[in-house]
Amino acid sequence: MPETTFSMRMTGKAITPLRSRQKAVRPTITPAAISVDRCHSLTKKLRFWGAYERLQQNNGNTNVLTSFIPTPDMMSGNFTATAANSAFCLGSSNINSTQTNGCNDLTGTVLPDGSVVGQGSRPAGMIPSAFLDPGAKALSSFWPAANSNPATTPGNFNYRQVIPGTHNGWLYRLRVDYDLNQSNSFFISYQQGYDQQPSQGNGAHIYWTPGNAIPYPGGGLQTTSYSKALAGHFVHIFSPTLTNEAIASWGYGNIPVAPPKLSAAYKSTLGYPYGGVFDNGAKVIPAYSSPGSFTFPDFSQADIFESTGNVYIVRKEIPSFADNVTKLWHTHTIKAGVYAANTGNLQGAFAVTGGYSGTFNSFSYGGTLKPNIITGQRVGSPNNPTANFLMGLTTNFTQDSSAPNNDLAFQNLAFYGEDSWKATNRLTLEYGVRLSHIGHWYDRRKNGLAVFFPDMVQSDFAAGKTNPGVRWHGIDPSVPNSGQPDRFVYADPRFGIAYDLYGTGKTIFRGGWGIYHFSEQTNSPTAALTTAESVQTYGQPGNTGAFFSQISQLTAPGATGGVCCNGTVNALDPTDNTQPYTTAWNLTVSQQLPWQSLLEIAYVGNDSENLVMGGESISGSGFTDYTNQNKIPLGGFFQPDPVTGKTATNPEDVTTVGNKTADYRPFGYAYGDNNINVNQGVGYGNYHGLQTSWVKRSARANLNVNYTWSKTLGTGQQVNPFAIRPNYGVSAIDRPQVFNFSGSYEFDNVLTGSNRFVREIANGWTLSNITSWQAGGSLPAQFNNNTGNFAMSLQYATINGAPIQNDPTKAGYNPLPAGVGTGLSQATYYGTNASIVITPKLTCDPKSGLGPHQQLTYSCFAPPAIGAFGGQNWPYLSMPSLIISDLAAYKTFHITERHTVQFRASAFNWLNHPLPQFSGQSQVSLHYNADYASKAFTPNVTAYPNSNPNNFGVLDQKSGTPTQRVLELAIKYQF
Repeated sequence: MPETTFSMRMTGKAITPLRSRQKAVRPTITPAAISVDRCHSLTKKLRFWGAYERLQQNNGNTNVLTSFIPTPDMMSGNFTATAANSAFCLGSSNINSTQTNGCNDLTGTVLPDGSVVGQGSRPAGMIPSAFLDPGAKALSSFWPAANSNPATTPGNFNYRQVIPGTHNGWLYRLRVDYDLNQSNSFFISYQQGYDQQPSQGNGAHIYWTPGNAIPYPGGGLQTTSYSKALAGHFVHIFSPTLTNEAIASWGYGNIPVAPPKLSAAYKSTLGYPYGGVFDNGAKVIPAYSSPGSFTFPDFSQADIFESTGNVYIVRKEIPSFADNVTKLWHTHTIKAGVYAANTGNLQGAFAVTGGYSGTFNSFSYGGTLKPNIITGQRVGSPNNPTANFLMGLTTNFTQDSSAPNNDLAFQNLAFYGEDSWKATNRLTLEYGVRLSHIGHWYDRRKNGLAVFFPDMVQSDFAAGKTNPGVRWHGIDPSVPNSGQPDRFVYADPRFGIAYDLYGTGKTIFRGGWGIYHFSEQTNSPTAALTTAESVQTYGQPGNTGAFFSQISQLTAPGATGGVCCNGTVNALDPTDNTQPYTTAWNLTVSQQLPWQSLLEIAYVGNDSENLVMGGESISGSGFTDYTNQNKIPLGGFFQPDPVTGKTATNPEDVTTVGNKTADYRPFGYAYGDNNINVNQGVGYGNYHGLQTSWVKRSARANLNVNYTWSKTLGTGQQVNPFAIRPNYGVSAIDRPQVFNFSGSYEFDNVLTGSNRFVREIANGWTLSNITSWQAGGSLPAQFNNNTGNFAMSLQYATINGAPIQNDPTKAGYNPLPAGVGTGLSQATYYGTNASIVITPKLTCDPKSGLGPHQQLTYSCFAPPAIGAFGGQNWPYLSMPSLIISDLAAYKTFHITERHTVQFRASAFNWLNHPLPQFSGQSQVSLHYNADYASKAFTPNVTAYPNSNPNNFGVLDQKSGTPTQRVLELAIKYQF
């Protein structure tokens, strides 16, 4: 029967949460969503179906960006306790020497002429205008104006901007079915779609929203999606017991990302006067990362647009074919088949280090000034990254010589056979095996992916080769195009069982076990392709500073003058022929109960192995220091320099005695301080869950209640780059308890005595509800890149109990030893600058003695002793729980036999319950001062929110958008 459906949804005004501390929210409105579909039988054998949908959506204030905008006083070089600065720092008392952000008073700051702020003729807290860098002025010229009061804004931000959540598009689908005869039939379908929306909903970054982000210049980054899908399905019936189906499909996605006007970020537009290490003609300004709270905005989206026509390209294509044969034989249902696919990914070089125009990754010295990379002068502010930015100083700059597209693909060919055997009336067995050839990602341009041979580094370096020890197919045909060898076949067995305990169908035991191999996602090997494409990468050596104006004077990497390499090298392990796999199992008991209900209890688990460290199989697993083959070993800085023979007196800065950090690295003689990142398939993870459900069905009422108690673990913690096991712990996606309820009830004859019109309006309505509660996930896993150390900062503040005073002209002169700064890092603790995390230890239960809306208390944490490791035997420290409930009422009115109208009213989060949450990392960050002589630690009180350590762990805001109540009215007409 031909049928056309027309529907239009109208969303009403969102109601402001009564208990929310957010500002009043704007209405959430969906102007229109229109869909039309039609099915028509042209003949008895030929049928045609088509559908079209047009979406124009604005999700109102669902996307919000927050940041810190330095005050006009700060931008002019004045970091004293002015009225504006005091408001920014939440009080004049918070402007002092212990701060490590823009509220630091510039104590110890050395100006470019060698003078020291606050000493001699230089006034305290002031940077003369002559030392404010014009490049920094250009980089900050597009910052928005501060628009919020930090004292009343959750997170103490002074910038809060709602980004309109527009998401418009269209979609159509066509399908033709044809029955050739009773034994043969086929269908062909085609679908095409388009939509566009701000990247990440806010236009600040392509794949995530960094903290303190602001909109990208030129209208924000926009993600546009074009999709196409073609499928054909043919079925042939040989006999009542034998059939064959063949399926062919092709999927295509084109997802470019770019701002509407990239020229708004051009150097010429903003007046940025400097070039990069590579004279590649880059037009876009360098990117830069925010140093954190109370500093300045983040603009860390690297320039990956220019080299590909001012747009970031993402094109994905998957042609596939499958054929399945099914045979019924006695009590067996036997299936066998084949599947083949080629998955392709043409994408801009997202796996770059610094982008086409470069990235300033850091402006912090960690309390100890480092020598200038050209002059050797120690200049800058040891603890104020905002001041360093304004003076045009960076401590970490990276840049790529080019950013070519990556054209990768992998092939999958699989054969399978399985049998479902009804062994008895009570017992059913299922067993089978899948034989798969899953290739590694390969370069469709046939240049290949780079691999690293450690034993070839020395000879290659002596021969003057670029990137010693690195090979790829284009220069060495003995290396596979994929870099890594492929296994011929993986055998994945599967087994299942179902047993009817009493033969009545009321008590059923079911279980299954199976192995499933899969391919790593394309982002993991892409960096190795970049190395093979001879993309040169410059990385500023560690323990150095550089002015923006000096970047173009730095030497580009090369193989001359005893210096090698294209900077950081990314490669694969040429001996690794494995693919990730998951072993999954389950056991379920189903029991029919009275009241037409069913109870199920299940144990569900899985274990995944060979996950790629350095890839993205695990949340947070892009752990480059783990894969870095050139990192400084544990205790390295405590030993004599392998080249000079000198032992550094200060591990935080080994250069003070003439040593070089590269001397301590295993391949430093060839690669200097550059990384050699080699992905390793050694990660693992698992899930174990007890899942229960109770389902009731009846003519009017339907109920579904389920509960899950589970744990998700994996090697996603970025704690220790020297061993895999210490990185095993609770995953960021873990939710230990989940409860869900859904139900509906149809009200038949609520009114019986009224007239017919009233009865038609009042009776026959259905009320439905969906309610979900989730326990909070692991708090340490959610923040600070899953390192679990609560962003703990340590710095020297006293010597023998007296405050540090480095100015000999002032009273209380009490300086640190020459070459020693105020910062403590893993160099002091563990003798390396590799990112091994200093994790606090527990002295009591941090979940006891809590205040209102507090998740944990600071007083139970303490820094470990120098050289010791914390973070062991912690209780489960959880985020706040989530609860949300949706309600709907609807009824269908029959106008005629073929014409109906349905009215529906929905209330999403109808309880309008604002959820408590942290405004940011600062609410769960630990801060300690140390005495240089005794190494005793005390809380750095002024570094906590509102200078009060008791604010640590406090859920300081409640969610507003997008979790406020949303009302939706819908009318659907069918004819």
